[in-house]
Amino acid sequence: MALNWQAAVIPPGKSFADVLYDFLLPLEASSTEERYMPAPVLSKGGTQNATIGIGFDLRAGGTPVQNAVLKALGFSAAVVDLGKSPTLDGSATAAAQLAEYSYIQQIRSLVANTSSGSKSGLRTALNAIMAKRASDTTAAYDVVAPIRKSTFTFSSEAEVKAAFDPLWTTVYRDRITARYSFLADALEPSFSGSRRRPPAFSSGWV
Repeated sequence: MALNWQAAVIPPGKSFADVLYDFLLPLEASSTEERYMPAPVLSKGGTQNATIGIGFDLRAGGTPVQNAVLKALGFSAAVVDLGKSPTLDGSATAAAQLAEYSYIQQIRSLVANTSSGSKSGLRTALNAIMAKRASDTTAAYDVVAPIRKSTFTFSSEAEVKAAFDPLWTTVYRDRITARYSFLADALEPSFSGSRRRPPAFSSGWV
């Protein structure tokens, strides 16, 4: 989808990312179901990619997008960021971290190999992993991951935004400024509150 420019005023207390998020909501996911629940979306390459939130593509976006979504869903940030199997040292905490890593890897594998265009099939597969994780009785698991949802679903707008915010700083911001260098200065914090134009773009931005 081509970029379209629309004038926007960034009010005091809000950032460019806040305004961009609000702007993208009706374009990418106008309904609560679209934002909160995963669904397959046909990519430019012809694959059916698992997405959630406001166009968070768990396949095309790779590890950065997966990490942001997993953390927003309550997975252990320490284990997600580690990116490899935790070292077992005989402690209950290490065993729980290993269990958490196993579920994370199952989800990564599933979204990386999604080929079905079935919404119900994708949700059933992801929810099966989440349900098993939620009922896991490994000692110290509640310490490693206090929040263990039984479904791969955002529960609030705050959770969706919690996934978007780190992606803006680590992924999307640089992509926008690399393509539109004149925006680089406008996106600096010192310009907060000034009149700027946020770009409109579709799921291809992920």
